[in-house]
Amino acid sequence: MTRPKEPNGRQSPMPEGNKYRAAMGMISAALAALASAPAYAQCPSEDVFTNFDGCAEIWEDVGLPTTLKDVDGDTLIEVCHLGYATLYNTETKNPEWVIANLTKERVAKKNTRPHIGFKPDPCVDTEQSARNTDYTNSKYARGHQAASADFAFNKDWMKDTFFFSNAVPQIGAGFNSGIWSSLENRIQRLTKDRGKIITITGPVYREPGNDAVTIPATQNACGGEIVIPAIEREAICGGTGSNPDLSCDAGVEIPIALFKIIYNPELERVNAYIIPNYSHTKKKRGQTISNYLEKWRVSVQNVEERVEHDFFPHFTAHERRSREESCPATMVR
Repeated sequence: MTRPKEPNGRQSPMPEGNKYRAAMGMISAALAALASAPAYAQCPSEDVFTNFDGCAEIWEDVGLPTTLKDVDGDTLIEVCHLGYATLYNTETKNPEWVIANLTKERVAKKNTRPHIGFKPDPCVDTEQSARNTDYTNSKYARGHQAASADFAFNKDWMKDTFFFSNAVPQIGAGFNSGIWSSLENRIQRLTKDRGKIITITGPVYREPGNDAVTIPATQNACGGEIVIPAIEREAICGGTGSNPDLSCDAGVEIPIALFKIIYNPELERVNAYIIPNYSHTKKKRGQTISNYLEKWRVSVQNVEERVEHDFFPHFTAHERRSREESCPATMVR
């Protein structure tokens, strides 16, 4: 990712004249603001940061995912950030998926979570972005896809995860701050052990008719039946609370579940999860976190069929059978 160049600090001799001095002062102020702005705040016309080619080091270990969805070209926006890349959907106002490149050095616990709020991505038109008011009184948390703690080695990298292009509505207690956080913590621990982990994270949506979604055990290589209940609301918007009768045609779509794919380039092993977006506090009672997470393991193919993306397009047919269609041994403990 390219960054704005620092000004050299040298000043040219200034001729006399208030107008000239005033103009030069304005130019200097603009240059100073540009130099101090973080890289992610720049979205130039040549698409340096809104084109995945600009951050290939993030996704090159897995290949760039391809979408199988029939959507207009302007609906999906590519955005590169520090350590992660997101494919943002302007209709759902959520990312389709987020790829994060985790390394042992990056997950090192040197900084605590920054006390800042989420904001619209500067690479996304504000009218196409979720807003804080959409979440107000909604009972849904602003759920990171690439976790802030994944980049605890650097405060700026942590702050760079607080964009709505990296968030979806998640139930707070029991999911976002419960089972989901536990999974993230275990992935960070795995990264420290293995040195490098690539994660792909994103939302799973309801089907037409809003019926419960079921992945039968016979169709899940990991052996478990996955049941995702229907939810009352399709979207949240404008601080309208949790009333399912309120219309949110231009709101933020609520996922019925979240998926997480974990890839270890060294072992060439991949694990995948689909976890329903509800409180898991009561359901996991009396079980270890590791055993409970195992209930939500699926094949990568299960995820791809559900969300209509091909996440490992560079895999050969043999690799697809051994890594995507099967259930490799779990890496998360």
